[in-house]
Amino acid sequence: MRFLISLFMILGVLFAGNLETSKTVCEMAGNKSIEQIKKELLKKVKLAGVEELYGDNIFSQTAIENGKTAFR
Repeated sequence: MRFLISLFMILGVLFAGNLETSKTVCEMAGNKSIEQIKKELLKKVKLAGVEELYGDNIFSQTAIENGKTAFR
């Protein structure tokens, strides 16, 4: 399944021409180091760029505690 999604994304870029987007993201620094802030902002900007180019990005995350799914 991942292969098909990757293939469609690559083909979309090849046939769509030059896809370019510009994003600005802001975040409160708090007690985080500069490196932590850079990593978090880069992750958010990448997600925003993908959403703009390909529509909403769908992802999921499952938390596991003591070998069982944790509902939060």
